[in-house]
Amino acid sequence: FWGPEVRSYPPYHFLADSAMALFKTMDPETAHHYSIMAMKYGLAPLGHQTKTDRLASEVCGMRFSAPIGLAAGFDKQGDAVR
Repeated sequence: FWGPEVRSYPPYHFLADSAMALFKTMDPETAHHYSIMAMKYGLAPLGHQTKTDRLASEVCGMRFSAPIGLAAGFDKQGDAVR
């Protein structure tokens, strides 16, 4: 939906912080639903990306430039995968 040039812009992060405050007023299932929808349509802000060889790792012959992590079951249907 919105490209990286918009999602890395500081005012966008203000909107993301405002959305987080709104999510905290919702029941957990509703907040989860809306957060998945935000990620699915590219509305979630991009995470900070650090480029350093210290974080690199190799797993099963594949090289990763940074550690990979995801909360277990957060997007269990894979709705936000691109």
